[in-house]
Amino acid sequence: METKINLDVDSHYSEGSEKKPRPCGLVIFGASGDLAHRKLFPALFDLYSAKHLPEEFFVVGFARKAWDDATFREEVLLCLKERNKADLELQKRFVSHFYYRVASLDDTSSFHELAAILKTL
Repeated sequence: METKINLDVDSHYSEGSEKKPRPCGLVIFGASGDLAHRKLFPALFDLYSAKHLPEEFFVVGFARKAWDDATFREEVLLCLKERNKADLELQKRFVSHFYYRVASLDDTSSFHELAAILKTL
């Protein structure tokens, strides 16, 4: 007896059957780098636009550049603009979930600061 397995992902989900995503948080190490700008931020925005991220989520960028939350959000907005992502208002709501902490990899206090913000979010 031959068993066929359907590998078509779309066939496993009917309209409205997907579970609502639970609140979550992401930490992006190296958030000021090229990979985050070229791949991660646009991909996260696509997930957000498609409502595949929960309403309650946060992203903490952790990198060596001396940025603050506002600078990080502006950098993400600039990245989305460069990738021709539409809907500026949606982008602004998206980046309102973003926070930033400076990483000094040889200083454990930066990791304590990261842990502190994760506890508050």
